[in-house]
Amino acid sequence: MLVRSFPFRDSPPAPGGLINLAADADGVIRHYDLIHRTEKGYEPSLAFATYLLALGLDWTRDISFPEARTAQWNEISPTDFVTMIPRRVPVSPALLNIRCPWSVESGPAAFDYMNLRQLDKLSEKAGSGNSTRPLANKILFVGYVAIGQGDLGATIFGSHEPLIYLHSTALDDLIQSRWVMRTSRATDALWLLSALLVLAGAHWCRTKWALVFWWAVGVIVVVAAAGAALLRLNLVPPVMATVSLWTVATILEIARRHTNELTERQRLRNTMSLYFSPRVLNDVLANPGRLDPKRLEISVLLTDLRNSTPLAELLGTEGMLNFLNKIFTVETAPFLPKTVAWRNRLATNSSPIGARRTRSQMQLIALCALR
Repeated sequence: MLVRSFPFRDSPPAPGGLINLAADADGVIRHYDLIHRTEKGYEPSLAFATYLLALGLDWTRDISFPEARTAQWNEISPTDFVTMIPRRVPVSPALLNIRCPWSVESGPAAFDYMNLRQLDKLSEKAGSGNSTRPLANKILFVGYVAIGQGDLGATIFGSHEPLIYLHSTALDDLIQSRWVMRTSRATDALWLLSALLVLAGAHWCRTKWALVFWWAVGVIVVVAAAGAALLRLNLVPPVMATVSLWTVATILEIARRHTNELTERQRLRNTMSLYFSPRVLNDVLANPGRLDPKRLEISVLLTDLRNSTPLAELLGTEGMLNFLNKIFTVETAPFLPKTVAWRNRLATNSSPIGARRTRSQMQLIALCALR
């Protein structure tokens, strides 16, 4: 029995099916129309016409359309081979369940691929009086490929692949009821919204490594759920887009935390540099949150400024602050490493005993009466 791929003729020489294939936006053919919409109505594809012919069914007599996007027919059950069960296929394009490249010539997911030389050998073997018929009870798809022409197109395995392999794959999916469908847009939206769980993880995960662990767990769950949906329901959810959103959300959260840490560290440095020495400040910044009590030997300088209240009234607010800063600078110079040069400059510029002092020096000595 023959199935030809040009049923559009007025008097087709045999039952036929359309070989029209539509590529996706990127030029790769991933979908297959088991049933095509034409000006004359619905027409079967080459794979579907071959399947119906193998079962002894007629397209015009045995196929019905109970719904707008569904075709139905009855066939013998593969379990008891007696009961008639209904079968349905979608009118919309279905994703091809491609299991291996066409060039693989062995394995449970591969088709038997033969070139013309191999077919000639089979013909000679069958015509030499041998009773064996190697192609009996088999479905044979014939395609042609030549340099610069032929039935070639872009598939997921390459840019110049024999398209007859897609028809055979669609027939295999039809026989096993393993054609693949994409999830609905509402389901896709739910999958993509699962990336919001990163925010929940950000609330509970205090450290960056905990957040990375939360991301890894989420990705594993998403991939496992997508695998279960594919194997159980023949549905393909947007797993790559979901994983990408999880990754982007995690990276943004880590970047936000890192930025906040840098900002907080700089703010802490600017504030604490007014009260701590550089050594203590560096130790605090190097170990944030771990300011454990320590037993150290320290030097304490207590300063009592006489008549500070009248002096403040005399100098005013800014003058008093500048005056106190000068006193603190002189007092802390021997203890702060960065002010060693200032201490040396004070020692160099200080006048010897009995030498004539300037008016500002005399005022500073008169005002800095320390107990």
